[in-house]
Amino acid sequence: MQHIDEIAHHGQEAQQLISSGIRFTTKMLTTAMATGEISLLEDQLTWAKDRLRHEGVKPEHLLHRLQIYSDVVQEILPEYQAQEINQFIKWMIQRQQELMNPRNEEI
Repeated sequence: MQHIDEIAHHGQEAQQLISSGIRFTTKMLTTAMATGEISLLEDQLTWAKDRLRHEGVKPEHLLHRLQIYSDVVQEILPEYQAQEINQFIKWMIQRQQELMNPRNEEI
């Protein structure tokens, strides 16, 4: 919520929208880890790429929020748990960066 430039356009709903996004990401991450299906995370990122721009969320915002998520996981969880979770989040960060690369756009 400290990054006003990323959330101002959401107005008074910003906190609810960000919290909802974090909960959804956590559920998808938990499911992907439990099943070993990284494709769930891929689906989430491609959905976000197509949908969130209509909500005023830029790809850079999503990338920044994933980086914050990773930092918080590292900060609050025991090291072994943080490492296990962050390997998935780091994959999401890397994939988000790839999706943001204009050379990867389909023609």
